Amino acid sequence: MNNENFTPKEKDGAMKKRNLILVLALAAVALLLLFVGLSMRKPAARPPEAIGTARPVDAGEEIVAPSPAAVEAAKTPPSGTSEETAAPEPVGGVATPSPAAIEGENTDPTPRPTLYPATSYLRISTGRGVYAPIPLVEDGSFKLTQGEGIENVIHVGKDSFYMESSTCDNQDCVKQGEVTLDNIEERILFNMVICLPNQVTLELLTPEEAQTALEDMYRAQEAYEDEAALAAEDAYEAQ
Repeated sequence: MNNENFTPKEKDGAMKKRNLILVLALAAVALLLLFVGLSMRKPAARPPEAIGTARPVDAGEEIVAPSPAAVEAAKTPPSGTSEETAAPEPVGGVATPSPAAIEGENTDPTPRPTLYPATSYLRISTGRGVYAPIPLVEDGSFKLTQGEGIENVIHVGKDSFYMESSTCDNQDCVKQGEVTLDNIEERILFNMVICLPNQVTLELLTPEEAQTALEDMYRAQEAYEDEAALAAEDAYEAQ
């Protein structure tokens, strides 16, 4: 039948019917995409591993960065456990309090992590993780070893540090010189020394900056665990 034979009222009704069908079709597609997205949801990217504890480093001590296999193993819950039930790993030497402590002393279940007292701290970042801020309390040198012949020797003072030696080819990190609380504003890299070939970054922090850095690491780990738990719930419900 020709459209010209329809009355204006009939044409308007037909138009509304077509629009309704289109809206319903789009809604169905949107629901399908939402279901697919939830079923394929993955945990958020794990934050940088908090390596070691916030304690002083002894002169001559060797810090060994974890191997890639060890880093991957740390991300996988032990057999028979799940992300929901596994206890969170301590960050900066701060462990989750026991239920008895929470009930007996009204302890905050997520206590504020604290640092070893010092006037300055060294934060070490590598391609495999981030170290909790290290308090600088005495002069001395220590070695950072990452395996496969990758080594950096770091000399620290009470308020300073410099890269003493490195296995990198260009030795730029050694040439960057000493970082102190007094010369930060005068340096091109401010509070940092960077070794690009070895993927090592050193930062001199004040007590306030170190405390903030430690708390940020703690919150990032908690956020990751919450997101992983939500993703596991979504995956279970989608089955």
